[in-house]
Amino acid sequence: MNRQQTTLQDYSAQELDAMHQQLGGWDAVAAHLGVSGRTLSRYRAGLSAVEAPVEQVSAPATAVSTDLTDLVAQLAAAMSAQSAATQQLLLKISGNGAVVEPVRKPVTQKPVAAQRPAAQATKADVPVFDRLQAAKRRAAKHHPTDQKDLDSEYVGPLGDGRPYAGEIFGVSKKRRPRIGATPVTSPRTTLVIGDSHFHPAITPLTMRAMTLVSLHAAAIQPEHLVHIGDGGDWSSVCRHVRNDTWKAREKPSLRQDLDCFRENWIQLNRALDEHGVAVGKRNYCWGNHDAWLSTFEDDHPELKGLATGELSEILRDSGWSATDYGEYYFIGGVAYTHVPLNGMGRPVGGQTGENTVAMQSSRDTVFGHTHRYAMARRPRMDGVIGTTLNCGSSMPEYYVGEYAQLSQGRALDYGVLEVVDFDCRIQSHRFVTMRELEARYGADADRRLA
Repeated sequence: MNRQQTTLQDYSAQELDAMHQQLGGWDAVAAHLGVSGRTLSRYRAGLSAVEAPVEQVSAPATAVSTDLTDLVAQLAAAMSAQSAATQQLLLKISGNGAVVEPVRKPVTQKPVAAQRPAAQATKADVPVFDRLQAAKRRAAKHHPTDQKDLDSEYVGPLGDGRPYAGEIFGVSKKRRPRIGATPVTSPRTTLVIGDSHFHPAITPLTMRAMTLVSLHAAAIQPEHLVHIGDGGDWSSVCRHVRNDTWKAREKPSLRQDLDCFRENWIQLNRALDEHGVAVGKRNYCWGNHDAWLSTFEDDHPELKGLATGELSEILRDSGWSATDYGEYYFIGGVAYTHVPLNGMGRPVGGQTGENTVAMQSSRDTVFGHTHRYAMARRPRMDGVIGTTLNCGSSMPEYYVGEYAQLSQGRALDYGVLEVVDFDCRIQSHRFVTMRELEARYGADADRRLA
């Protein structure tokens, strides 16, 4: 065996090629050298792969070993000193069944100065649970949920007071709070008074309606009280009837409208103040009819602040806050407004107005404007079911404004709406009709109005 290996080792690639030409084939060369054709083929492949790189090595050539294993080791060492492309070549020469691969340079450890401290480990080195806990602590620091002086705070989609996923993973660390949404676990009741449309021609009827509403509020003692807007009809500044027309002669004066509103508002608050209902938690949402006052003053700059200022004074003196037309008033994450406005600044309406609001609003919403009680619950793409309520109207039963005789007829709802919320969602509601209020509190209302 050693003789065969020595004889095979003594031949270079050029000598083997010359022998191939003389003998007329590689099988004859293998038989002449006393080796198998497979061994000869592998030996020739190894010579062709390393013969040129070996010649480029500047180190002095060492004595050629007579052992095939030593030869393979020498070839591998030569390959390890060459380029990266050469090192990727796998040299497989088997004299005794072993498979030999090129020797790669050992991976040395970085210098101590270049090593990163353990405290600066990447996020991947920190367990996910620890990262979540640290993120929650940061969120609690930046977005506290237990400060009483905050007007608003960050609340998760489920209304549990926890930060959003974007805040957990640090995507959004600083955002401007927009709404007040304090999560609570105990039910909270809000009594919603619908459009009242006080008009000098029906003052006795509207005063009785407000008396019934206030007596019901005193009976159930809600935590919050919201008037959804259009408390006054404000026919004196109605833009739908031009002042130079015959029909305009039926309009009341602005002074009459203001006095009518004040008289009805005092009647509404009389029972509320007697029983201490929602003190400091009453809000009036300006409606589109209330906004007519602002439009009228814009058209007559010399009267700017005259009518709107008196209306604001009436509300303020009775302990009511106010939100402008189109703005939202939030109670625990539930939005209250006279009517939501679309992208064109127009009221959302139509036969499916509540469905539109439920699908497009990010919060449960309560509004009025249409004088029809309605409820819509629609699932959104984020997996949350949006609830929208229309509180109907709080006008005297069967009353329909002249402007709506043909469009609304008697298909209206008269009463008040009780809304129960907690955890930033509407949990239940009840529409109490004006007829039920009359049956419950009619006798007491007679005594108060006598």
